[in-house]
Amino acid sequence: MFTCVLVIFSACTSSDKDIPLALYKNLLIGEVFPSNNVYIYRFVKSDPEETKGVSSFQFYLMTNNPNPAKIEVRSAEYHDYYKNIKFDKLEPGLSGFFSLFDNYGDFVQYKVNGQIKKNTLIFSLLKYEVNRVVPLQGSRTPNKQEVSRASKWLTAWYKHYEKIYGFPYSEERDQIGRPDTILNAQRIVAFHIDQSEISAQISKWNTHSISYHGKICFIVDVFRKNKQVLSFDKCYSYGAL
Repeated sequence: MFTCVLVIFSACTSSDKDIPLALYKNLLIGEVFPSNNVYIYRFVKSDPEETKGVSSFQFYLMTNNPNPAKIEVRSAEYHDYYKNIKFDKLEPGLSGFFSLFDNYGDFVQYKVNGQIKKNTLIFSLLKYEVNRVVPLQGSRTPNKQEVSRASKWLTAWYKHYEKIYGFPYSEERDQIGRPDTILNAQRIVAFHIDQSEISAQISKWNTHSISYHGKICFIVDVFRKNKQVLSFDKCYSYGAL
């Protein structure tokens, strides 16, 4: 299981009504490795070069264990930008298998101060300061639309499975098992935007296709005074693509 990191960048002021959508536009996600290299993506689709302007940042390192240790502050600095390169050239032995990053592409690399023992997911929020960072446990509660969407996706998956293999899916027969959906999302972390009434919660689930690759998926729920005002999700592919 991955541990998780929430990264904090420089602050700015904004009215509360602008913050939920701004979270979507300014949320970064990434991963740090035992090489002390860290790579980041924007949650929204964008060119990796857009993150090159971030020269250094601080982040909170934490686990989602039932009894988490005190959150530790680390820092990272911009190191290099690589275009059209295989990821295993940067991180040997981690060619996209259960990593957040595809096998081939453009990558922004940072160096982290302090030893990293295992690959760790990171989350970052540009332009806002956060406080009350709390590691979470347990399942996220889906809404009716998410339940309907997941049910339709699983129905299509069962049909595809039977078409590929010629027989219906069975948990006893298939060791890989049925893929997880948003219904299986596990809560990771919650945080509050400083000097506002806005808070957010990040949850994660892993899924796979009928092959040796899959996706790491995240959903962010944004609240104002504990009332949900926005939700957005994104999946990142990994594996033998």
